Amino acid sequence: MTRVGVLVVALLMSLGGCAEDSPYGEFGPSGSASAPEARFDAEVRVRDNEVQVAYRFANDGDEPLLLINRPGVAAGAGVRYREEAAYVTEDADGGALLSQALFGFPDTDQTWASIPRDVDEVRFCLGVVTPPFPESMTPRTEEDGTRIVGHASAKQHLYCSESAAVG
Repeated sequence: MTRVGVLVVALLMSLGGCAEDSPYGEFGPSGSASAPEARFDAEVRVRDNEVQVAYRFANDGDEPLLLINRPGVAAGAGVRYREEAAYVTEDADGGALLSQALFGFPDTDQTWASIPRDVDEVRFCLGVVTPPFPESMTPRTEEDGTRIVGHASAKQHLYCSESAAVG
């Protein structure tokens, strides 16, 4: 079981409305790949000013899967990839969506702002990529032994928890 005492990587939400055709909000991750043979179970708990996410993921198939479970966090002049981090965007229903997933590059410049209001719900999504993996996604090992993947664009399936009420 992986605990994610969420270190907010990007507490950013659009000031505009959400896209009606995306279940992950206008600026959230996209999940366009079919689900691989796997099991996912997650629990989101909100207490005071803290969100805790616990999840289990099991690959039940024969092919390798790449979990996007280490978002990049600014660290000095570089980036560190941390398992306890998550991206935060506005969910399609107006709640907060915590994601460890790939995000597409916008077609145009976007204007971002901090959360303009309190949210009533929080949910968590984990991105999973199936082969063939883009070359830019070939994992590499950092000096401290951490396995990371560079920025990439790939189809992913999003496994998501149920929403948890805030308060």
